[in-house]
Amino acid sequence: MSSSRDMNVKVVLSYTGIPEETIIDEELPTTLRIILRDEGKQLRQLSHNDLQLKINLTDFLLQEKGEVKLTTDILRHRLQDLLPGSTHIQQIAPEEISFSYHNQYSKRVPVRIQSHISTAPQYQLIDSTRITP
Repeated sequence: MSSSRDMNVKVVLSYTGIPEETIIDEELPTTLRIILRDEGKQLRQLSHNDLQLKINLTDFLLQEKGEVKLTTDILRHRLQDLLPGSTHIQQIAPEEISFSYHNQYSKRVPVRIQSHISTAPQYQLIDSTRITP
């Protein structure tokens, strides 16, 4: 006869699906803490390694700018896929991951100076003029 127990587990987070031009305005959390309930035998198997959860943000970053909230329900659903069927998630901390984002675009353009550059009479240019920003 085995009894149910609770165990605190660290979940390492990584994020994918962030377009190159998208800037996340806040630092995203790198870990979650969850409390799991299951039989001791199942929990022992989980305690050997940290769980790792990859969160694909492609479906959340659809506009030029905005705010994203990954609620407890979203996190719970994604975490449950990593766990045995008999393991129940009792608590998730933080309860939600929220952040704002915006797109930033860049473009290389040529710049030409419209000026005459000369030296003082006692100096002489021996090569072409180069300006490096």
